[in-house]
Amino acid sequence: MIPKSGYRFSEKIMLKQNALANRVRAPGSPGRSRRRKGAGSTSAGVTVFDRNPTLRMISPAVSSLADAALLLPASVLVLLALAALREGRLALAFAVSLGAAAVTTLVLKLIFHACGHTIADSRVVSPSGHVAFSATFYGALAVMLSSGRERRTRLALGIGAALLLIAVGISRVRMGAHSTAEVLIGYMVGAAAVGFFHVLHGWARRPVLPWLPFAAGMTLAVVVLGGAHFSLEPKIARLARQMASSLDVCAPSSHNLGGKRFSSDRH
Repeated sequence: MIPKSGYRFSEKIMLKQNALANRVRAPGSPGRSRRRKGAGSTSAGVTVFDRNPTLRMISPAVSSLADAALLLPASVLVLLALAALREGRLALAFAVSLGAAAVTTLVLKLIFHACGHTIADSRVVSPSGHVAFSATFYGALAVMLSSGRERRTRLALGIGAALLLIAVGISRVRMGAHSTAEVLIGYMVGAAAVGFFHVLHGWARRPVLPWLPFAAGMTLAVVVLGGAHFSLEPKIARLARQMASSLDVCAPSSHNLGGKRFSSDRH
């Protein structure tokens, strides 16, 4: 038996996600939700982001730099470059850190898809995989390439990676793909994975790596795969529903029935 409270939570989640989806509709479209006035907003509740076509173009472009369609092949290129440089330990550390971030994100997604309506009262449905994976990838890459460099270079790499990751998080919220809480969880997963990689980097003897192979590999990946999209979100949602039903741990909610409540942008 599914308790009535489960349905009430489900209705709240559905209403929240419909409102979130309305934020990214074209200006002036029917049913557009009104936003609270604040910095950068107009009296009609339309933000500068909505009115500026340049900003509306930037967010998808930034978000694509964190998409698995780009970062998975880019990760393979990084591993191949490390293998060519005979840095087996570093390659293993990089792969293990990425794997740890991916597994942690998957587990969190399953938990919140199945039980988010009871844990976070619909504020968290699917922690951001874009943010978690990109934070791990770019953070670990910055750690590797800053090793043995002068202070200015290390600082520039750290600031550059941080600004990119902040932009990714903002883009995910602006596009309506995630709530702020879901993005923050992604940051926490990524930060933990980068911290883990930093420890393993010491085990790998902190080698000084050449820039060219990694710069060339990332440029190639962006040119070929920039803008591509890959997501397992609907399948994860269905799996979470099936697990919750079979284990009888949480009442199924309408937000994850068959994964239909989620567009491919949610990842």
